[in-house]
Amino acid sequence: MSGKKTFFSLKRVTSFCLAVCGLVPALLGQTYVTFNVNGAIITMAQSINRLGAVTGSWTFSGYPYFGFVRQPSGTITTFSVGSGSTMPLSINDHGTITGYAVPADGNTHGFVRAPDGTVTTFDAPGSKTTVPQAINAEGTITGYFFGDNRNIQHGFIRYPNGLITTFDPPDSRVTTPTSINALGTIAGFYSTSTGTHGFLRGPGGKITSFDPPVSSGQIRVTGINVTGETTGWYSPTFTGRNIGFVRNSDGHFTSFDPGFLTEPTGINDQGDVTGQVGTNPPLEGFFRPSNGVSAVFHVPGCVPSSTRALSINDLGVVTGWCAVVYGQNVPGFVRFP
Repeated sequence: MSGKKTFFSLKRVTSFCLAVCGLVPALLGQTYVTFNVNGAIITMAQSINRLGAVTGSWTFSGYPYFGFVRQPSGTITTFSVGSGSTMPLSINDHGTITGYAVPADGNTHGFVRAPDGTVTTFDAPGSKTTVPQAINAEGTITGYFFGDNRNIQHGFIRYPNGLITTFDPPDSRVTTPTSINALGTIAGFYSTSTGTHGFLRGPGGKITSFDPPVSSGQIRVTGINVTGETTGWYSPTFTGRNIGFVRNSDGHFTSFDPGFLTEPTGINDQGDVTGQVGTNPPLEGFFRPSNGVSAVFHVPGCVPSSTRALSINDLGVVTGWCAVVYGQNVPGFVRFP
């Protein structure tokens, strides 16, 4: 019973936030909201949390880039880590943000920004370049790093207490963790002499490798949800196509391709998927609900072939960016279901 009470309490809180925290336009039929940081020519929204807070990067001249967090109400706060570019990539449900910063020394460092604005930088052991990719609700972060050998890329996991553990699947030359779920399971892909493979790393450190359902040698795993479903895409040999997939926790693949190049970028806990689809490169966004009926979308007011859908929350709200004028007015967007 306590679990049901918790669920319905969360549902009431979510409904309240839909009404007063900036999501009410969706209920009134306004499907898209575009936004720019004041003075920005480019605002690249990268990640959205359950409450609708968005993080990403922006620039007023092309370099450097700075970080931002946009609250569901529409209020935007900007921030920077060091003197170079700041690139936030993921925000969790508490509003904690991770990403990387490139200061004047040229080395790339990871950072975590607390909801109160406190920033902590960090590096994986022996790292010259640390690139966090995702943070879960507990504050556990995953990503990749390079040491002295720039040709070898390793994975890492950083726990909320600051402890960092590095890892690689067997025979990996390039390990790329991309997502971590609430249970601490990490998903990503890695390269060996035989091609690129997907992997899961459980909370205890066990690594499970997997490959696409057809001969490929190329797979990109981009997201994992709480049930262990993963998403991404693979390229069948000699076709030139990218085909999207959802892989369930039992290892069963469901493939889909609403366009010639289908590249999912995220999956929520309901199994809804978002990403990009088109010709070369992918040119518009898509939303695939858990029932499997994909819909391609374009942000109104943006030029054709410019919508990039990058993140989806558990309410089915998608964020990303598009272009009103290439290189001069590139806003972030929020798409409501």
